[in-house]
Amino acid sequence: MPDQLLDRELRLYVDVSQQWKADHQEALGCYKFEDILARGVQVFGLIVNTDENWRAAICAGRIQFEEAARDEILAAFRLWLQPCDAILQHLAYFEGAGFDVKHAYDFRSCVRECQGILTPDEQFFVDDRLVELRDEALDQHRDGNCLEHRAS
Repeated sequence: MPDQLLDRELRLYVDVSQQWKADHQEALGCYKFEDILARGVQVFGLIVNTDENWRAAICAGRIQFEEAARDEILAAFRLWLQPCDAILQHLAYFEGAGFDVKHAYDFRSCVRECQGILTPDEQFFVDDRLVELRDEALDQHRDGNCLEHRAS
């Protein structure tokens, strides 16, 4: 019959081994979650590149503006944004558990950028300085002083 010390140490050993297993599973979960963040950043970049290439082609006169094409790109941004609330909640959980989650900063930046893209101008440009910057950019574009015009 084990004495109290042995019994206590044996139980502690079993508890610690179970906790290690749980910690290990959580670490594996975080590792897999980092893959989701990396994929999200990558896919967001693909959407942005598609949008930029489409806009550059319009500015260069290679294609005509079509609302349907614009709507498809906006739909891609909306679809990308759909799971982001849940992903950000999981990100907060892992960070709260002490994990240094790779791709967290880049993913959050993509979310903010996507939200900005999908926000109508009349809601986004509410600060007077932002309105001035928007108007200056539109004037420069109209005058042919934008990067797309210089590249062609």
